[in-house]
Parts: sequence; C-alpha cells; structure tokens
Amino acid sequence: LVGLVQGLLYVFLIPPWWHNDEPGHFEFAWQIVHFDHWPQFGEFDEAMRRKVAASMMRFGYYDVINYQPDLASLTPVYIGVAPQTTNYPLYYLVASLPLRVLGKADFAVQDRAVRLMSLGMFLLTLWAAWKALGEVLPEGHPAQWMTVLFLALLPGFTDTVTSISDDAGA
Repeated sequence: LVGLVQGLLYVFLIPPWWHNDEPGHFEFAWQIVHFDHWPQFGEFDEAMRRKVAASMMRFGYYDVINYQPDLASLTPVYIGVAPQTTNYPLYYLVASLPLRVLGKADFAVQDRAVRLMSLGMFLLTLWAAWKALGEVLPEGHPAQWMTVLFLALLPGFTDTVTSISDDAGA
C-alpha cells in the first residue's frame, strides 16, 4: 500500500517528460506500435517528435535545459536522447500496450499511462522482494517488511521505476 501511494505520487506529481531520458524511451515504445517494422537506431517520425516537443514545451521541459525548439523550421526537432533501440525489448513491448489503446490521446496522457504500467512493475518488484525475503528469513521476521518498506520509500528507486524507462523492466 505504501509503495502504491508513493508510486502514484511520482507518476502524477512529476510533470510529463521530466524523468531521465523519458522522451527517448517513450519514442521507442511509440515506434513499436506505429511502425510497420522493428524500429532501427536513428530512425524517427518527425510529425510525432513535433507533437511530443509541443507537449514538452507545454510542461516546461525546455525551460529547464534553456532551449526552445523551432517547431516551424524543417530541421529535426530535439526531444532528448536518441530513441532507445535495444536488443532487450521486453520492457518496450509491454510499454507499448497502453499506447495501442490510447493511440489518439494527448501525448501527456500516453506518458502517464505508460508510467502507470511502470508503476505496476514497481509493485511487482516489491511483491517479489517480499516473497524472496520470506524464503530466507524466519516467519514474521521484521527484516522482511522493513526491507520492502525501505524499497518502497527509497526516492531514487521509486523515481526510476515509475518513469518510462527500461530500468523499470529490469
């Protein structure tokens, strides 16, 4: 319960796109849904990037890095690091599921939906820690609940695994 509350705070209080490399991770999951082939390194959809950049501008992302993209120019729009193409795509395949359902929704809504999917992975991690500790500790040992509570309240861990990032899948 503590992990759920903590995770929901991180999902909804941190503005869309503000997690580390979140636009790039989102872009790869989006490409899996919208491309008719497996996305390759350096490949992107400029129209999608412009919409994401507009959403990023709306939430002040570019103000923090002191850069404002020119959405009217013909040059490619910068949305952060390159797409996160990888040989380990399981996280992105799972992350693409809410994007398949919310294909027409605003990109900020899609961002939060994928974050909620990552929150599910966070809760699964807490459950797995509980079960693993139950196997190695005597029944009712306080280290079991203390360790899981520590993980649920650890800010860096919670921030990372409630964002759009393959770290949540790891």
